[in-house]
Amino acid sequence: MFNITGSAYQKLKEAVDREQGDKEKLLVRLSMGIG
Repeated sequence: MFNITGSAYQKLKEAVDREQGDKEKLLVRLSMGIG
């Protein structure tokens, strides 16, 4: 049970990290375009 929960949590965390990274890249691109 813990393994399944841990695995699901890990996948969720990776998805959140990836989304966060995409937003940061977008911000960098926008700021470079403005600056």
